[in-house]
Amino acid sequence: MIIYIRIALIFGLLLVFRGVHSEALVPSPPVYITTAYLKLKLEEYRYKNPQRGHGGAIADLGFNILLGKSDNNFSRINTTSWISEDNYLPPLETGGENLKNSRRYKYREMTPRIEGLLNYQGTYYVSYTKYDAASDFIYFVIDKIEGTSDWKNVYQSPGLDAPYYTIGSGGRMVALDGKLFFTVGDFSLDRLNGLSSDVAPQNPSLPWGKVNYIDLANQSFHVWTLGHRNPQGLLVLSDGRIIAAEHGPQGGDELNILESGGNYGWPFESFGTKYGSYGEYKDDLPAPSEDPIKFKKPLFAFVPSPAISQLIEVKKFHSKWNGDILLGSLKAKTLFHIRIDKDKVIFVEPIPINHRIRDIKQIDSSIYILTDEGSILKITHFD
Repeated sequence: MIIYIRIALIFGLLLVFRGVHSEALVPSPPVYITTAYLKLKLEEYRYKNPQRGHGGAIADLGFNILLGKSDNNFSRINTTSWISEDNYLPPLETGGENLKNSRRYKYREMTPRIEGLLNYQGTYYVSYTKYDAASDFIYFVIDKIEGTSDWKNVYQSPGLDAPYYTIGSGGRMVALDGKLFFTVGDFSLDRLNGLSSDVAPQNPSLPWGKVNYIDLANQSFHVWTLGHRNPQGLLVLSDGRIIAAEHGPQGGDELNILESGGNYGWPFESFGTKYGSYGEYKDDLPAPSEDPIKFKKPLFAFVPSPAISQLIEVKKFHSKWNGDILLGSLKAKTLFHIRIDKDKVIFVEPIPINHRIRDIKQIDSSIYILTDEGSILKITHFD
């Protein structure tokens, strides 16, 4: 608690100099949702003129929320008064306004954006994609900020060499034992382009399609697991294991318990198929150099795919949910309540939310969800 108070005082001084604009979020009437074990109260809070566009992330800020918006600015939201203070941290320069002038990227699905946020021991980490006009490359980047400093770079990937820029960037982060683990999606480098990045998820010398980590003691970079498509969720379980939630192609979203050095198969192995057909991605690829038998099987696969996103382990919420996992989704607009026993999924309970769930956090005894509609949902149980 003392640490949070000191951090709040430091950042409070910064707000004076950054011209912070405060805005009261607008509440909607609560909605009550009946689930198998609990009745939930869902409250929605919106900006009067919400930022549109997919992306963004949230992190805990004491008992408040740090919001990284789709416009690459940061706000602090008081979860009692629901007052939002904009410009809470310096904005990011993602170069998105220049991407339209790129000589390389003829096809793209979105502009660079914030992918993940993490508050680790009072230091804030943000992952995002960035376009650099001078090199005409897209980069995956992690920066950090602490105290009164500005953003400092922690990691920057090699430049994306494919002549397209698509979704699939990952960007979720967790910290464990002095290591910053983070997901990097495959950016559709799951094919043959005649480039050094071909079938990148299976190339251990490239960061794409991997779960990587930075050793915070010496800032060294390491590939931890490979063979991923687009891991949109990352969580350290209470027993120390790390679980990832991953977008498959047409079908085949996966939950994976990660093991150091593990290869999870993409694009040679998946329960999903090519978009618009029943073919498999491996049909267009040469045989893998690694024996497919060695590929790790998912803990659970969603068929069809709901486009799963971030996940949390529920703690001190209610005895009927504590220890279970809550997993968001984008396309399905559903929250999944999942019970795991060691390496076995006991059940998956879908809870329709009617919002694209981009990120999810538990702060104290409440669960907060960032939606792609630019709002924050608060979930409590209703006895």
